This record gives sequence, C-alpha cells and structure tokens, in this order.
Amino acid sequence: VLGMPVNQLREEIASVSHLLPGGKFDILALYARNMGTIENVYELRDAAELVLTSTFNVEQPHHEIIAEWYRDLQSQPELTRDELAAYMLDAERLAQDTSRSVFLTTLWNTAAMEPLASAFNAFSANWLAASATQAPALLTLRDELMQSELHNGVNVDIMEYANRIEASPVFQDAQYVDLVSSAQGLVAAAQTARINAFGSEEGHGHMGLCFYFPTQTDLDTLVGDAYYGLSLSRDYSAWANYV
Repeated sequence: VLGMPVNQLREEIASVSHLLPGGKFDILALYARNMGTIENVYELRDAAELVLTSTFNVEQPHHEIIAEWYRDLQSQPELTRDELAAYMLDAERLAQDTSRSVFLTTLWNTAAMEPLASAFNAFSANWLAASATQAPALLTLRDELMQSELHNGVNVDIMEYANRIEASPVFQDAQYVDLVSSAQGLVAAAQTARINAFGSEEGHGHMGLCFYFPTQTDLDTLVGDAYYGLSLSRDYSAWANYV
C-alpha cells in the first residue's frame, strides 16, 4: 500500500500552516525514508522556513531523536528557530549509533529551493541532450551509485552523481561542456540550500538530497506518472520531460 502522495501532504500541511502568524511553520521535520529528495523538498518549500530530511535508512531511533530535542524545547521555550534546528541535528548525534547505522539527516533552507530547482532543471535538460549519444554511460554511473547501501531503490544522491559525471572521461569532450557545467551549478545550488547535516561515516561526501530515476517496473511506471502532478514537474519542463 502506497502512503500519502507528497502533493497531498503539502495540501494537508497548508490547511494548518496558513493559520500561523507567518503562514508557515518554522521547521518541518520529515522522519521517513527517502524524504530527502529535491522533488519532495521543493513541493514542501512553502510549508516551513526550514526542512529537516532523511535521505535513506528508515531504521532510525526516531522516537529517541524527537524526544531528545523536544526535551530541549520544553526546558528552553525561548529557543529561536535556528537554535532549535541546531538542537534537532544534535539530537541525531546523541541518539544514533554511528558505528552501526547508515544515515544522513540534512537541514535545508526553503528560501533557496527555487534557485536549486532552476539549477536542477538546467541539469535535467543537459542530461537529456547528452543521453541522445551517451545514455549507456549516464545510466552506468547511475547504476553504480544505486548499488550502494546508501540508496534505496532508484534514488541517487545529487552531489555524488554530478561529481561522477564531471569526473568521467566520457564527458570531457567539448560537446558535453554544458552538461558538466550544469552539474557543477547543481552542486553549488544544493550547497547553498543546505544549512547543515549530520550522518554516519558512510554518509560523508553526500549532499543529502537525492532525485528519482524511473525504471521499467510496473510500480516505478506508476510512480513516474505520479511525478507529473508535482510542483517541480509543473514549474520546470525539463524535469517533467526527464521523468
């Protein structure tokens, strides 16, 4: 059984957030597998000023993490938004077993999501153009990353994938300069949007923001079709064509 679609989640949050003084929450914490994707964070960008996401591994002690930072908030109700966000990340450090768990939790500035989505759109357009001649190379890089324990299903880390494309000898030719440049721009935009992160050793070097690759299975075809209803697909045509 599939859970609530992310666009429906946005609508449900908006039904409450519009009652708040600023029209949005200070912090939205998404303690669930694969919520740290560009399409999810972009969809929820108007729900809160900051969004806390996990990229992978649902087997985390979320109840302990939430209890840890909630105690901080109870004992210090005067905490600012940014101070509480720092406590929420620190709660990961206190509750997680970094020697056994594979995880990465990231704090995002939703005000930087629009430039990030624009950079991702440029990357998507150039990826599509390059795939006309180098689809096997692009998909081989994708498949290598998907085989890692750090990723679930078809989600691939933005920084890792962009860096692999930039470093690949296949894309050193002048005809791929736009692809490489847009990959660099995507990483730079994601770095600007990322405020802070905490994870296990295996999570180091990852952006903490993934994106979805459709595959040929029936389930992924359904999921891919559903992506056309997301804000990122409506606002940026290259992303929609890419999916």
